[in-house]
Amino acid sequence: MLSAVLFFRDAGVSGAMENLAIESKQVSFQKTLDRYPQAFELAKIMSAYVPDLVFLDMSEWERALAAAVDIRAFAPHSAMVAFGAGWGSGKEAQCKAAGVTELLISPVTLKTF
Repeated sequence: MLSAVLFFRDAGVSGAMENLAIESKQVSFQKTLDRYPQAFELAKIMSAYVPDLVFLDMSEWERALAAAVDIRAFAPHSAMVAFGAGWGSGKEAQCKAAGVTELLISPVTLKTF
């Protein structure tokens, strides 16, 4: 099972992602946080949990993109999965440049998860 952390902005999103993780039987969220942490807190989280995957809600595009850059700096070997309504067509290059490994298009289904 892959260990993961989840950063989200909407409680409904958190519940949906956690349910998908349970249904998939492949991902276990070790830490969930309802905000984008500042760099010092993010460094602590990444070193404490050393996740295989980081799920990042992109609903607040600018803040999420900045968080993605920090996540990549503190967890260079973790795959980063972006999801949510904040990104759209044409933003894939920015996500990739920030270190995002995979983009999940909403609505996220068990198959895409």
